[in-house]
Amino acid sequence: MTENPSIVILTALDVEHEEVRAGLSGVRTQMHPAGTRFCVGHAGADGPLVALALTGKGNLPAGTLTERAITYFSPAAVIFAGIAGARRGDIRLGDVVVATHVYAYHGATSEDEGTWARPRVWETAHSVDQAARQVARDRAWTRRLPAGSPAPRVHFGPVAAGEQVHYSVRYREHSRGVKEMPAQADGTTRRADRDAELAQRAARRIGEYLTMHPGADPVTIQGELAGEDALVVPREAAVLLAQVLGYLANGEGVNVMPDSAELTTQQAAEFLNVSRPHLIKLLEAGQIPFRRVGTHRRIRFRDLRLYKSQDDLERRQAADELTRLSQELGLY
Repeated sequence: MTENPSIVILTALDVEHEEVRAGLSGVRTQMHPAGTRFCVGHAGADGPLVALALTGKGNLPAGTLTERAITYFSPAAVIFAGIAGARRGDIRLGDVVVATHVYAYHGATSEDEGTWARPRVWETAHSVDQAARQVARDRAWTRRLPAGSPAPRVHFGPVAAGEQVHYSVRYREHSRGVKEMPAQADGTTRRADRDAELAQRAARRIGEYLTMHPGADPVTIQGELAGEDALVVPREAAVLLAQVLGYLANGEGVNVMPDSAELTTQQAAEFLNVSRPHLIKLLEAGQIPFRRVGTHRRIRFRDLRLYKSQDDLERRQAADELTRLSQELGLY
């Protein structure tokens, strides 16, 4: 009688599948009636029998093949393993993250004024969490690493899963506890550290050039390698590029929007940092132009910018007047 695998390991990417398969011995192929091919072999030389399968990208095929593997093999454990993009600065390349919670961030409700997030959360079973922590403490698994390889650190924390990889300020603000985001969403991971370093270096070089050439217009940006073509841009564009790179170096997102773009009332309220009801009052009072599309209001970005600039000016003037009156009354 053929021994049934006690463990199923699922991966999303080919490179993940190849790495796991390299750790199996006596590998054979076992085909599911639906056509899924499982690589079956022992973990190491004499470890438990493992069935390995490739799910491909996305949550739907992963969920389908997980259910298929459970029904087919009735394993003691199913492990979804793979690479992921770190969301926390304390996680280094090569570290291991064990999920304590899984956030499905793509749940949402779409309304006329915008899309509102409705994420779902699944908590890891207590017994699984305890077993993983014991394995991490014992460190016996590190003996299976290639000779000379440094032992990775093990982190326990939430992970996020979805059909897309997000790297934006808004996402980070709503996922501060999340350790990482699986790469299977679109098959890529954001190299945040490398991108931040490049952005910082480029911003510094452009800033140094602008300081050393205060009257230069247009500005010539030379590549770092000899023989590269120079980029000639207007000085204002170079200043803007340096500012954008500075934000990216700090891990902040940047949105570029044309003046002609039309925003919903919710988007406009967020831009002005006011509540939507307050924005509606401004619109109805005629302080900000708008037009109706059916029953919905649309506001041009140009008009929002003009209102914000005027409002900021009036606030500064009011603050200056208050300071002047306070000085006259001897309150300073």
